[in-house]
Amino acid sequence: MTTLAALIAERRARIEAIERDTRDNAVHDICAVHDICDVNDKIERTPIVSKADALAALELIRDDILLGQHMTVAMVAALRAYIEG
Repeated sequence: MTTLAALIAERRARIEAIERDTRDNAVHDICAVHDICDVNDKIERTPIVSKADALAALELIRDDILLGQHMTVAMVAALRAYIEG
């Protein structure tokens, strides 16, 4: 099973690729080439089972707050489950 920390790193890499392609105007349909929905779905279903996962979740929350996206809620729920578990 892939760790949450690894999935969050993959998500970050995909977003950086989108930003590079957007800056370079290399791709006309960025969303078709760089779909992050699958990794987002995996992140939302993957439990936090280690300190590395917890730290990665906190970084994702920070990034998500800056962007104003929904992943924050999923990570807060995952952190709560980890802490209470």
